[in-house]
Amino acid sequence: LSDAGRRAGYLALITMVFPFSAWHLDSLTGLLGLRWRSVRRLHGLTGTMASLLLLFHAITAQISSTTFPMDTSDNRGAAASAIGGLVLFSVPTIKDNLYEMFIRLHQGMAILSIYGIWEHLAAQSVFARLLLYVSVGASALSLLLLSGLVIYRNGLLFHGFPRTSISNSGDVIIIELRLSRPVVVDAGQSISLWMLTPSAKLRSLWQTHPFVVASWSASPADTLHLLVEPRSGLTEKLLQFSKMQKVQQTCPALFGGPHGMSVPVTDYDVVLMVASGYGIAAQLPYLKKLIYEFNSRKARTRRIHLVWTLDTIELAVAIKHLLDSALREDTLDDGY
Repeated sequence: LSDAGRRAGYLALITMVFPFSAWHLDSLTGLLGLRWRSVRRLHGLTGTMASLLLLFHAITAQISSTTFPMDTSDNRGAAASAIGGLVLFSVPTIKDNLYEMFIRLHQGMAILSIYGIWEHLAAQSVFARLLLYVSVGASALSLLLLSGLVIYRNGLLFHGFPRTSISNSGDVIIIELRLSRPVVVDAGQSISLWMLTPSAKLRSLWQTHPFVVASWSASPADTLHLLVEPRSGLTEKLLQFSKMQKVQQTCPALFGGPHGMSVPVTDYDVVLMVASGYGIAAQLPYLKKLIYEFNSRKARTRRIHLVWTLDTIELAVAIKHLLDSALREDTLDDGY
């Protein structure tokens, strides 16, 4: 039984290499050529497997040992590892309603579990420590590359921070992100956005949120438009800020991305686009790209049907300029 527990510990260390190798899941979509949902499922699956293996490892250690004193450094580390794995497994239940809190707590528990495992393996075999070094090294390298990419794409070294302006149409939030250096964003891609608003509290400085880019340009874009549905947390604060400001202000911002894979749609003669509510934000870039590719004789598409259902006119007012911008380019054959 003790051998099975030891092998489970080794397998857990191997399994943890993937979830610890990416600080941001969206960064893996382009690297692996997979859709975000697939990467998310793979991350969750490997994390769950590692947690179960760690739990089995801890149980077998308790059963096979005559004593399991919690006052020693080694076993404190083992307990912390098991608890950290369980928390990593259970915390995602709050991610839908409290995303900002979830992502920071999730990352914090990951760091805690690494520390616990490090303490636990201090007196173990070189092979076990080597497996942990691989996970830590992959995590550190991923963080370094991700940080460098954010600094480069935001133009921080030579151009300063990008700026955002936040406005609203009723309860619909419209964010305009003016970039310090142009970035290529394909249809259907998203960004992770961090903003420093004048009313931001200390905890808000650690909050980022993913948003689908609602605009598209054939050339590298220097401005991105985001359509935001207020819910709770950061998006609710953005709505309050947009309503409170008497004169529109610009705020420093940082973005990560663009993330995600664009769906190829230009090879079809007829394209049917269906959206409800805020889902129009994901369809607008495809609409504009299809019209541009058709005008440039690069697409086979001859007909585009857009079906959009909405509950409030405020949403239509919010995206009017983006929709009009796309339709104005539909000039060939008088738009038919």
